Amino acid sequence: RLILSSGTTGAAKALAFTPRILADRVYTRIALNAESHAQRTLLAPGLTSQMGWVGALASLTTGGFVLFSTTAETTLQMIDIYGVTNLVVTANQIRDLLAFKEKQNFSVESLRTVQIGGGLISDVLLRRVQAAFCHRVLCRYGATETGIVAFAPGHALAGLEGAVGFVAPWAQVEMLDDEGRLVPRGASGRLRVRT
Repeated sequence: RLILSSGTTGAAKALAFTPRILADRVYTRIALNAESHAQRTLLAPGLTSQMGWVGALASLTTGGFVLFSTTAETTLQMIDIYGVTNLVVTANQIRDLLAFKEKQNFSVESLRTVQIGGGLISDVLLRRVQAAFCHRVLCRYGATETGIVAFAPGHALAGLEGAVGFVAPWAQVEMLDDEGRLVPRGASGRLRVRT
């Protein structure tokens, strides 16, 4: 299957997913979200993204029900109407949902987990999500090319401004200078990731 990257570094790239890569991604998602299986999952990123495609396969593999939405209003309506228990969103989408929820009154009492990926979640934003949606927030960070590189439950990131998670056991992350040499801890550089 060809999956498009998000395009955050420029134009979206088409990446080939072999059955093995896809299976690894699905099993990783299942392992990270053990409490979210066989539930009603709303995937805001959509099937055209790696986050949405793999999320849908993981949910369906564990007997779950999958919904999709394209706008903040529709997402909140679907949570209310269908009793969504697991919400998967990007960092930008959760900001939009918070802004819309402040203007409209939708019930989100059914939510048990909010999973956020694809961007930095500030400590303030994390607290707002927990107050407005549910306390259990799972933050994860990666790329279409690598899959999940870092993750953590939201409470573990409290007070760690700028953190997106802790490096996953299956990932190797190195910081390099312009010549490709490792830089000391705390120094700036370019990330090299292998999963």
